[in-house]
Amino acid sequence: MNTHTNFAVLRRYSRDNYWATRLFTELDFLQRVLNTEQKDDSVLLEIEKKIELDFSKQGALTKSAVEEIESVLEQYKSLCKDYSLLCVGHAHIDMNWLWGFHETVMITIDTFRTVLDLFNKYPQFKFSQSQASVYHIIEKYAPQLIEPIRLRIADGRWEVTATQWVESDMNLPSAESLVRQLSYAKRYMMDRFGVEESAFKQVFLPDTFGHGAFTPELFAAAGVQRLYHCRGSDDYHIYRWVAPSGRSILAYREGRWYNTEIDSTITQFLPEYFSTTGIKTAFCLYGVGDHGGGPTMRDIERLMDMNTWPIFPRIKFSTLREGFDEIERAQPRLPEVQGERNPIFTGCYTSQSRIKMANRKSQELLYETEYFETLRYVKLGAPPFDRQFRNNLRDAWVQVLFGQFHDILPGSGIQLTREHALGRFQEIAAAGLSASSNYVRALTSLDTPEKEDGKDSVDLLSPAEFWGGGNTYHGAGVGFGVEALRLPAVGRGTEAERYYRIFNPLQWDRLEICEVTLWDWLDSPQTIRCLDEDSKELSVQIVEVGKDPYWGHRFIRLVLPLSIPAFGTRTLRIDSWENQNASDSTLFPYGTDNWLVERNINPVLENDLIRVTFNLQTWTITSFIRKADGLELIPEDFGPGCEKYAGVFRFIREDAHGMTAWIVGRHTKEIPLIHNIRLTGSHIDAKALRQWLDFEIPISETTGSKAKVRISLDRFSESISYSVTCDWLERGNEAFGVPQLDFYVPLREPGSLVRTDVPFGVMDRGSLDMDMSALSFGARQCGSKGAVVSLVTDSKQAFRMTKEGISVILIRSSYDPDPYPELGRHTWRFSLGLLNPASWENPELLYKNALGYNHPSIVQAFAGKNGIYQKSLPFIRIEGEGVVVTAIKRLDSKRWDFEETKETRSLIIRVFEIQGQDTRVTITLPGESIIGCTLMDIHERPLQPQNEYSKDGYVIVPIPRQSIQTIQITLK
Repeated sequence: MNTHTNFAVLRRYSRDNYWATRLFTELDFLQRVLNTEQKDDSVLLEIEKKIELDFSKQGALTKSAVEEIESVLEQYKSLCKDYSLLCVGHAHIDMNWLWGFHETVMITIDTFRTVLDLFNKYPQFKFSQSQASVYHIIEKYAPQLIEPIRLRIADGRWEVTATQWVESDMNLPSAESLVRQLSYAKRYMMDRFGVEESAFKQVFLPDTFGHGAFTPELFAAAGVQRLYHCRGSDDYHIYRWVAPSGRSILAYREGRWYNTEIDSTITQFLPEYFSTTGIKTAFCLYGVGDHGGGPTMRDIERLMDMNTWPIFPRIKFSTLREGFDEIERAQPRLPEVQGERNPIFTGCYTSQSRIKMANRKSQELLYETEYFETLRYVKLGAPPFDRQFRNNLRDAWVQVLFGQFHDILPGSGIQLTREHALGRFQEIAAAGLSASSNYVRALTSLDTPEKEDGKDSVDLLSPAEFWGGGNTYHGAGVGFGVEALRLPAVGRGTEAERYYRIFNPLQWDRLEICEVTLWDWLDSPQTIRCLDEDSKELSVQIVEVGKDPYWGHRFIRLVLPLSIPAFGTRTLRIDSWENQNASDSTLFPYGTDNWLVERNINPVLENDLIRVTFNLQTWTITSFIRKADGLELIPEDFGPGCEKYAGVFRFIREDAHGMTAWIVGRHTKEIPLIHNIRLTGSHIDAKALRQWLDFEIPISETTGSKAKVRISLDRFSESISYSVTCDWLERGNEAFGVPQLDFYVPLREPGSLVRTDVPFGVMDRGSLDMDMSALSFGARQCGSKGAVVSLVTDSKQAFRMTKEGISVILIRSSYDPDPYPELGRHTWRFSLGLLNPASWENPELLYKNALGYNHPSIVQAFAGKNGIYQKSLPFIRIEGEGVVVTAIKRLDSKRWDFEETKETRSLIIRVFEIQGQDTRVTITLPGESIIGCTLMDIHERPLQPQNEYSKDGYVIVPIPRQSIQTIQITLK
């Protein structure tokens, strides 16, 4: 029964001294328990009368009065003590949230000093601390604390919950980044702080802004069995979270909050929690947090005191692991949950866009760097200074992982936050590019006269020759292209012949238009000829002749068609000859202007696959046709003469609201940018290798914001590409709301779902008018034939489905906590493609399209002579339907620092299956003898020997559906 009492009123009159607080807290809990368990609570009316009588006699609740009432309630003591509150002291230390890195360092040091003091004062006190990053801070900035911390870890009172490098965002990092969050944290903590293997069975993510559907697969592949979280769902407190593969973890969602202040309310949720879970044991995470601090003396002493209260739950100092053990022993009801634990804070998919750009570019760069490192090692052995290069790459990854903290990458920090992140980005780029350059240079030297010591074979000229002109090409263009995180297009070789090796870092064969830069070409551009390895002449189109010197040198950019095998190379030679039969399109050496004949602009970009027509005034799309079947992408009412626009940039304003970095407001204005657009250049020719339109869009006459746009189409592409340089001078405020820029495409007969890539797979969502996260692409079916429209970006991670189409959010000016996060010049790229219907049934094709866009072929000049030296052979073949490669790398050291040791000649390949079907992957290394194949966990520990998968020169490994697999290949 539910007896009505006036305890709340009586408490207000009791002056809330200690004894009154104690008694009324006990009575509140007892009443909740009796009501939840449907027991007779009439005794509470008697207690109410007793309290009123004591008030009337003494004017307050005294110690003796409370103890007398507690004795009356003695019969309920065991009922209350059946409930347990497992109190885990921790310090939630946000990395650089509303402060700079220097403050994060001092927060960490001072918090840990406090915790060490608390251990000395309170023998029963226990403490749990997540994030390898904070221990890394201690090692670097307060090494005197390492040994005291190690001692407390060893005696079991300091629990390490640093299963990840930071408490990372789980939606925006790449799949491989999330692997490294786990593997780097474990390796570091075991090596530097002596943490045992068993400490990494649970992961602690109290504040992370949602979790992807494949999170249980990732954690299970790392040996993690339990997850503690707070955000992303509001259904179950305890549940079994099942990945699409069938793997699962135990998940606990905090019933209160992860920064609990110890007061009289901390147990109120327990009866309701029992009614939904079937168990009476729950966590209480306490300690001052966000800005660190951790548990206080008051917290500990209150908990110790409350544990003595007779009509109250059992209060126990606990660790996360001990708590999970006790909860599991209680055998809670475990509903099974599938799918993602999202969304929460959708504004974090767009806020502080430069940080997201830096993260995307860093991940892509380090993937390529490790690929080249592995190839260099397999082909040539460990390079000179191997230990230094490997430690540099490890440190670059650490910088990436730190930047994925759930307030840094999501963009919910301040100016200091992003300045630190972008500074680290430059260090990551330096490590990745310098290492890649070293490895690619060595690989380019294979079978060529280049020497391993780095000395190129360049003929010496006579005085008459170098005074008559000389070689300015060799070494020209240092740093050219590095701004875009590409290897510098430095000139190598002689004036007469130029040699280039082209690398494909992806698992698929590719036929593409490849771009090469020529330095200080003294002849006319019309004399340029390009030959492949078999001396077959290739088509060439000049796309730019540099009008101004680049640091003392002049350049020509040209494009050519090239088929490159998966994980393979091609070799080119460029020389000079008189080309009398070249077409205008092939040679096109002087940019846009042609003053010989004046012609009308035909606003159509067309190749053999697609035909895209633009409005001459607005430069929006009026027609987008796939030529194979005539399918039209654009709805009829968005075509010529209509007042609706497709393929349009829109200026959007959200209503004013709080927490703009976290929350996307209601769109109050959606203004198509269609006026006063100025065409600045074009090259339109259906026979060309590359065509383009250049125009400038005014975004705001008030602020002067504008965007320079190039739309280009390559010969073999199903997509048009947009390259944008945007001067963004918009800022949000409470008066006018939040401005943003998006790109919107309405679709003819749109499908009901938008598909995006997420870590380790794809996600289909049907929410209208809500931003949704992605790694790089958003796709939607359209038309009666089920074609797939795909938007692929180089740095944007938020897409939105409307009733009529799909959009990608390009930039958004939140204003708190960072009031001016986006002011300045931004560059980005995205593509709009109309893909075959098979790409919906086989998401691998969507990944192939997106990864191909974001990992263009890599060009390295070298000083070749005496002909072409290397055929177009792949270094490695990884073939399997529905399989995506996330990493090709060398085996990690068991220690945190790489050491100069003789290691097994092997490599690591990590893949995931994406179609939802059991499959297998075949791996070959041409020219190499495979002697072993071992399946590993993501920490690179053998699961079981798998040499039975090794065949004569190749291996075949089964890949269960939608699983992550790490494979070690051992070579002779």
